[in-house]
Amino acid sequence: LHGQLLSDIDGVRGRTAKVLVEQQDELMRAFRLKLDEYAHEQAMLKDADGGPDKRLRMQHRQAEAHLREIKGLAEFFKAKNQELEEENLALKERLRTEPDETQKMVMDLVMARREVVRLRARCEGGEAV
Repeated sequence: LHGQLLSDIDGVRGRTAKVLVEQQDELMRAFRLKLDEYAHEQAMLKDADGGPDKRLRMQHRQAEAHLREIKGLAEFFKAKNQELEEENLALKERLRTEPDETQKMVMDLVMARREVVRLRARCEGGEAV
C-alpha cells in the first residue's frame, strides 16, 4: 500500500509538472501575442501621428518660423527706431538753432525800426526818399 501511494504521488507530481509546463507555455504564447498586438498598435499610432521624431521636427519648424517672424519684427523696429533717432537729432538741432534765428529776427526788427525812424525823419525834413 505504501508503495502504491508513493507511485500515485509520483504520478500526480508528473502530471502536475506537465500541467504547469503546459500552462506556462500557454501563458508565454498569450504574452507574446499580447506583446505583438501592443507593438503593432504602437506602430500604427506612430504611423498615424508621425511618432515623436515627426512631432519634434514639426515643433522645431514652428519654432524656426516663429524665430524668423520675431527677427523680421526686430529688424523693422530697429530701422524705425533709427529713423526716429535721426528725426530727433534733426529736431534737436533745429531747436538749438531757433534761438539764433530769433536773435536774427529781433536784430532785423530793430534795424527795420531804425530804418523807419530814419525814413520818417527824412520825410519830415522834406527830403526825397
